[in-house]
Amino acid sequence: MFPFQKRGLDRAFIGSGVMLYDSLSFAASARGNGLKSVLSAKGRAPLHRHMTRRGLRKRFDGLNHSKFIGALEYFDAQVDDARLVLTLARSAASLGAHVAVRTEVVEYLRETRAGEEQVVGVVLRDRRQAAP
Repeated sequence: MFPFQKRGLDRAFIGSGVMLYDSLSFAASARGNGLKSVLSAKGRAPLHRHMTRRGLRKRFDGLNHSKFIGALEYFDAQVDDARLVLTLARSAASLGAHVAVRTEVVEYLRETRAGEEQVVGVVLRDRRQAAP
């Protein structure tokens, strides 16, 4: 959700950028899924849509409505999360990071530095081995 504060300018400027974004998403889906599935709206995020002040108020009751004249709703970040994690782990390992798979954080290690508590490490449980 992208709220608008300025009449006309926000809708035109942000709306044109998101329209380009929708177009790129449509093109990528067409290559990946075949044109027929894209035209039937399967396998891709919905297109953006504009929302009036009344629609914004109805959707987000706790928002300070005197500041906003409407909004633009758009959809993003539809990914294969398993593939994303695998890609990130491989990239990190290729750059020298130590990668631990099938682990679980069971405790955060904290220290107070400069009067502020900070997480400085974690205790991990290795989930690769079968439980007794």
